[in-house]
Amino acid sequence: MAKRGFAGWLGLIAGAIVVLGVLWVSYWYAANTFAERAIARLNGAPHDGQKIACTDPVLSGFPLRLDFRCAQGTYAGPADQVTAALGGIAATAPLYRPGTVEATLDAPFVVNAPDHGVALTTSWSAGTATASAGFGGLNGAGAAFTTLTADNAGTLPDIPVKSLAADAASASIAQAGGGAYTILASTRGLKLTRTDDSALPAIDADVDLTALNVGGGLGTNPARRLADWLRAGGSIKVERVRIAAGGAILAADGTLNVSKGGVLSGSLVLRFTNLDAFAMLADQIKPGSRKHAAQGIAAITALSVPVQTEDGPARQTTVSITDGLLWVGIIPVGVLPKVKL
Repeated sequence: MAKRGFAGWLGLIAGAIVVLGVLWVSYWYAANTFAERAIARLNGAPHDGQKIACTDPVLSGFPLRLDFRCAQGTYAGPADQVTAALGGIAATAPLYRPGTVEATLDAPFVVNAPDHGVALTTSWSAGTATASAGFGGLNGAGAAFTTLTADNAGTLPDIPVKSLAADAASASIAQAGGGAYTILASTRGLKLTRTDDSALPAIDADVDLTALNVGGGLGTNPARRLADWLRAGGSIKVERVRIAAGGAILAADGTLNVSKGGVLSGSLVLRFTNLDAFAMLADQIKPGSRKHAAQGIAAITALSVPVQTEDGPARQTTVSITDGLLWVGIIPVGVLPKVKL
């Protein structure tokens, strides 16, 4: 009896394994079929005047993943006013973690928008991207690049920079709970070259922000979702900002609020490390401005207190913003432009 009972249990276990195996295989093939149909429906077909195309799409990854390979990705906007091309993409979606996608991006990335002065070519030695989504659309996304370069052969009237290079650069947005989102960005060794071929000092920067009360998801159009959030009066907690260039270091934290009209209010704590370097940096950015910058530094010194930071001794002051008007203590020092929404 005991042997029969044991054999019965073995039979049940074996049967369960077979059933689970059949269900998993069916799951993979269902996901593969859905992906094939979605690619066929989107690939090269116009949608609202826009066209996305993938050259030589390939699906694989059985049995644990759904892998997608595109030899080249292209985009064309209405009337071809904006066109873009990506060297290639290899994405993988683990079926045991639904809604998660990781991708390797192949250079170059080329964007042309002649009416806006954009003829941009971007390259990198290594590029990756991640995304997570649920039933309500995108929940988070990120990208990271190593040895990044970007050159614009066009003319941007408001941006006197024609190229950039960075040892590393990354950015991400992810859910933080309670309808909030964490926004992170960083760069190392960022070098900008102006249209007159002069170079600005290399920059290291870290940004850590929390966007409050965004909602439960970013939907299918994250850019529009965030723009709508700002238009409704967005609130941002500045957890940490650190910008270092030419020996000068600026750090900040605080809270900013955007009104429905795009007007900023809030408060920021600013910390300046190596004040003498700020004057030299100003002269490198705009030759001849060192004397004027020295006057500003003298004002910062008078309106700040000494503090110790992770970067060493610094001067700290609090800046208040009331309906776009910038204050240091009780002294108004300027007006901030409205946020374009």
